[in-house]
Amino acid sequence: MPTVAEMIVEALVQVGVKRVYGVAGDSLNSIVDVLRRLIAEGPLP
Repeated sequence: MPTVAEMIVEALVQVGVKRVYGVAGDSLNSIVDVLRRLIAEGPLP
C-alpha cells in the first residue's frame, strides 16, 4: 500500500511537475525521501 507521500509525488509526476521548491524538514521529509528514491532509480519521465 503506497504512502501518502508516494501518492503525492506520483500525482506530481503525472501532471508533469519538473521542480519542487520548499524548505525540507519535519513535515516534508517523507516527500523528499520519495523524491530522492525516484531520482536514484533514474531520470523521471
